[in-house]
Amino acid sequence: MLAQGMMWGRIFIGLALFSFGLGFRNIPSNPPHRALVTFWGKRRKTVLGEGYTAIAPYFPFFYDIIPINIEQKNQDFLFDSLRCNAQGQFQGSANVRVKVGITWQPDERGEYLHNYVGVGNERGTWSILRDMMAEALRQYVAPRTWQDLAHAGPEITKTLLQKLTNHTGGAIAPGGCPDILGLGIVITRLNVGEIIPEGRTVEATEQASSTEILLQTAVMLKKAYEQAGETRTLDECIVEARRVLATQTGGGNFVDIPGLGSVIQGLNR
Repeated sequence: MLAQGMMWGRIFIGLALFSFGLGFRNIPSNPPHRALVTFWGKRRKTVLGEGYTAIAPYFPFFYDIIPINIEQKNQDFLFDSLRCNAQGQFQGSANVRVKVGITWQPDERGEYLHNYVGVGNERGTWSILRDMMAEALRQYVAPRTWQDLAHAGPEITKTLLQKLTNHTGGAIAPGGCPDILGLGIVITRLNVGEIIPEGRTVEATEQASSTEILLQTAVMLKKAYEQAGETRTLDECIVEARRVLATQTGGGNFVDIPGLGSVIQGLNR
């Protein structure tokens, strides 16, 4: 009887030690992690720090954790084919491309880590951030011309920060700005880099520049002829201006610039 009791005692101790061994998990420190507690499969807003912690992922406790990587995430997004305002003699589509760099990390506070897991961790956060920035950029770019946007990087940065964090000041504070989208993150860097025209917008910009140079040259020639007592029409001066510019650039070709006819009609009125 005593031997049987000792046997059952060893079994009980063995099972207890086995369960106790299963009841520890490490929350990594490199890269830095935090962990959300789950109880009976439901996320709680309790956050655990780095190191080993006791768990009991079995009946009747079902007490477990969800490790979460909280290191900073960096990425550059390229938003292309953003429709901006086309004006002047070059009516039609006008597109620009905008490059945005952003850095963020999960907010370590319990309620926010809870939200972070809920939106799909890093992958879900990137997807939502990209969609929100794309929509904000479309709204900002639409009423403005390419020329308006050429040096609008700082203003676009402020607009995106306000949309994502409600931050309306200057530079982001060292601790970052919590998002207002329910993502459970802190944005520590946001910077708008390149803003460049695309496709037909590039062509239209170059054509507008060529037309302006040609007309300026023609007007100067016309005034010079008038001062010399000679009469020349604007059309004649434009033809001569083409020759002058072709000689200066070494091209030797007279290029017909689209949209020039309507500009001449306006000047001859």
